[in-house]
Amino acid sequence: MRRWRLPVAGGELVPAEGLVAAGLTPRDRGAGLFAPVVEAGPSPARRGDGVARRLADASGRLATDSLVLRPRGGRLAAGEAAVTGPPVEQRLLPPVEFPLASLVAAAISSGSAFPFSAVQVPMVPGGPKGQETLGISGALAAARAAKQIDPKLKIAVFDMTDGGMDYGGLDDEDMVFTASLNKIAALAAAFALREALIAAGQGSTATTAADLLAAVEASWGAVVRKRFGKRPADFPKLSRIFDLTPPSPPAASWSIKFQTGGQTQTQLEALHDTPAVSSLLFFERLLLMAQFSDNLGAGGTIKDLGFQYIMGTMADLGLYDAAADKGLWLAKNYAGGQWGAVPSFSGQRANARSVAKYFAALGGGSLVNGGASAEMRGLLDAHWTRSFIQEGLRNASPSASYAVHAAKIGLYEMSDLPAKFGPADEGGYFERAAGGKTLKYALALLSGSIAGVQGAARLVDEIILQRNTP
Repeated sequence: MRRWRLPVAGGELVPAEGLVAAGLTPRDRGAGLFAPVVEAGPSPARRGDGVARRLADASGRLATDSLVLRPRGGRLAAGEAAVTGPPVEQRLLPPVEFPLASLVAAAISSGSAFPFSAVQVPMVPGGPKGQETLGISGALAAARAAKQIDPKLKIAVFDMTDGGMDYGGLDDEDMVFTASLNKIAALAAAFALREALIAAGQGSTATTAADLLAAVEASWGAVVRKRFGKRPADFPKLSRIFDLTPPSPPAASWSIKFQTGGQTQTQLEALHDTPAVSSLLFFERLLLMAQFSDNLGAGGTIKDLGFQYIMGTMADLGLYDAAADKGLWLAKNYAGGQWGAVPSFSGQRANARSVAKYFAALGGGSLVNGGASAEMRGLLDAHWTRSFIQEGLRNASPSASYAVHAAKIGLYEMSDLPAKFGPADEGGYFERAAGGKTLKYALALLSGSIAGVQGAARLVDEIILQRNTP
């Protein structure tokens, strides 16, 4: 029987298939979960050498030939030197409560990392209706032919006024650079992760937050880290994102919430675009990203969530098709970080159809789930940035206003922007009273000039109004 005394040199387990990406070299064969170690003996390994040993099988169960011990620190207490028997360094002590997934007795009996199905947004062509004789796509095409629409613009719209999803678009599948608009992908992924973690906690035998998070990482790790196999592996930093309170009494559920310092929007405004953003807790960084389009807030939020989870969520929600490379794509974090090799202007891309679909699901309550949709809609409705779409409506009718304008813009006005792209983008879900009805629609206007987005917004609003006027 071989005996190894291996101090574990890191607190995160890595699946066998992720060792290379993590910079680790295994000294055990086979599948399972590995940890970096330091070793003595004929082939010593120091901290930082990247040597790993297998501690658990793929499900997170401790290997049957392994035992984890806690070393006793400090000096011997008075009188302890008189104890007979083996030297103190050889005495076996009780197992440590180790924050590694393979050593957690607790398990999760339900839930998965990606429990979400595609958003419920049917693509029903919006034909002629009311006073609109051309249908949505026909009316947009006619406006472009009449040079009423910026030729670079990509447009997608869902008329949701009567409870349907009547759709129309113009160049709506073209993938374009969309800058900060793509921060909406991280927003949805954060709420998806929270809901997945809540589901995982149901029926778990974990009694501490550390145990639950470790069990979750053991269960989800192999799937999440390599969801996109050709991209660098990562995993959400759960302990930086969530506050968890165990059930009390035992029949109750875990309380799982985003970590927050409770700052108001006014307080956050004073911190916008300052180094102090990096010291904020997760929810405030999320708010700065979503409402202020703050790049440091986005960088911290995306780093904590991880690109693998963000894009895995987009794929499962039906908002990104990896085979076709169509939809919402995020591979740069707005603060200098990126997900592997990313050509210029390729890290934040989308097509109008996927953006409109995102906001139609948000307005209809199927983006993650009804509760999460309502929360995200409220956050985006309180956006601090300008809205080109709202400005376009008010330019035409100063008294007009949206009761709901849950929106996000993207704006890139630097001189290096390729000529094929326009600098301004916006997507959102909108509601306003007009003609005795509440008009409801999801709209994406991508890759145009600011004036072009404003003008197209007025035109689309008029099409929606005409469709819903008898």
